[in-house]
Amino acid sequence: MGTTGFQGDLYTLQFTPAPQLNLTTSSHNLAFSWLVPSTKFVMQQNLDLTTTNWVTLTNVPVLNLTNLQHEVILSPAGSSGYYRLAAP
Repeated sequence: MGTTGFQGDLYTLQFTPAPQLNLTTSSHNLAFSWLVPSTKFVMQQNLDLTTTNWVTLTNVPVLNLTNLQHEVILSPAGSSGYYRLAAP
């Protein structure tokens, strides 16, 4: 008498959470950083949260190999602004 076993495909589902955006000040500049994720994220800015006018910043993040974080240094604008990480 033979044995039967389950034969089929194996599917996996993975979610990549958005990394946390950290903010500190450095010599009168804004220093943003986030842990290097397994997928690409871009940094965006919006001057008014009541609109959907998010603009992708052209500042290229620098990889800090000491703490495995991407870092962007910005000069603060004269007005308020909001920042986020988004998948391109």
